[in-house]
Amino acid sequence: MNLIVTMIAPSQGGSGDYLVEIRREFTDFYPIHPVSPKTSFEALNKVLIEAQKIILRLFLYLIIPFIRPNKLFVYHPQTMGYWLTSLLIKKSSTIYYCIIDASIFCIKSYNFRRNKVCTHCIERIDPYTDCNFFPRKNNLRAFRNHRKTLNSNTDKIKFIVQTEGYKKIIKKIFGPSTSCSVIKMKFPSIRKIYPSNKEKKYDFIFHGNKIEAKGSKYVLELSKRLSNFSFFIPYHLNTEQKNLFTKSINWRSGLDKEISKSKIVLCPSIWSASVEGAILKSMRLKVPVAIHVNLFSASNTLIPKNCFIPLSGDLIKDIEILETIVKNNELLAVTSEAAFKWVNQYINV
Repeated sequence: MNLIVTMIAPSQGGSGDYLVEIRREFTDFYPIHPVSPKTSFEALNKVLIEAQKIILRLFLYLIIPFIRPNKLFVYHPQTMGYWLTSLLIKKSSTIYYCIIDASIFCIKSYNFRRNKVCTHCIERIDPYTDCNFFPRKNNLRAFRNHRKTLNSNTDKIKFIVQTEGYKKIIKKIFGPSTSCSVIKMKFPSIRKIYPSNKEKKYDFIFHGNKIEAKGSKYVLELSKRLSNFSFFIPYHLNTEQKNLFTKSINWRSGLDKEISKSKIVLCPSIWSASVEGAILKSMRLKVPVAIHVNLFSASNTLIPKNCFIPLSGDLIKDIEILETIVKNNELLAVTSEAAFKWVNQYINV
């Protein structure tokens, strides 16, 4: 028996989008994961997803004593819970362990602290007192036990990462002989995105959710200091700023259209981001992308430097860069064209 186990539901966005691609490549694996509800009510969909997760976790705990998977594909273990994931690993003969964030060493999943990349727990798990588990509450003892389980079972684990940076992290944690493959972060929905020559309405658009690790606070501060430029944020926000436009929207409900109306897409994640789908999609739309260059991130180890606008995370320096570039249509066109060619090569279009 081969199993894909995760508490992420296949969907058209983020980690759920990538799970769709995994399902296509690992066809001989039986999937155990929630199913995306199809109601038109977002709040109800979230409740239905959470209910499925509770039932699936209970089901897995009940069947673990009676199963011994030949192959196990682990995806987003923090959503399953570290005790449960460790039990499944111990019972399986071969494990494919897919890493799409920093949860292999960081309890927050996004390794940042005080607006900077944090690598404090790579070699030894000793989180700061102000660090909390994300996206769901877990147990530090279970997290440490999970790391020990991985250490004692490396001979049967095949780690899967998206960048050479994360491969270095795996080798540093588990040793140079650890099996670790770098595979492309392919999204089936990216191939359906095409450039659109819309009239520019905004100078800058933020691609992410209201998550600090993805740069939400950074963008708000940027919008206040660059008051002569227009900003769009894809979630509702009570604000009196005349240069800031907000609307709850995502890739399924028209975010691509707003990005096409923008001069620059801001992707200022302040963690060691692997390959972010929003960056690839924005590049497919031929809109220049501004990215923080962080340690171990895709912007530091994968994406060519001529394909994006590099940011440092220092607001004063970044303001100077963005103020200059947003007015340079020629440079914006050259950057977006280089990114478009690279992303098409990356996703094999």
